[in-house]
Amino acid sequence: MGGDFFGWCLGHFILDVLTSIILNQKNMALLYDRTETQDEIVIVYKYQPLWYIIYLGFLASIPFTRPDQDISVLMGTLFLILAFIQVGGKAKPNKEIKQAMQSGKIQVSGSKFSFRNPLTFTIKKSSSNS
Repeated sequence: MGGDFFGWCLGHFILDVLTSIILNQKNMALLYDRTETQDEIVIVYKYQPLWYIIYLGFLASIPFTRPDQDISVLMGTLFLILAFIQVGGKAKPNKEIKQAMQSGKIQVSGSKFSFRNPLTFTIKKSSSNS
């Protein structure tokens, strides 16, 4: 009975994340935080280390499963869904970051492996008075 509840919760979490990707919502809180002011745009990947821990958990569990077990199929499918969510959900800010890098209006700080000092991109907006 507990497994059914866990599966239900996990299914709704995945459905919510996929819905937000499909509907192209501006900010996906599990992937990044985006704050815009008059002078700059700040994009913070504060949960990036959590994604790496999840991926390492999947990799660490591989030796304990056999390909003919149902759990290995479920884990492989879940891994692919989570990878799709992460790559697809970060496409919009990554495009914005790439454009800022090409124009030289970006400052990068932090680390993608740190919860205390998360990877942060600060994009300076062009001044229209210049």
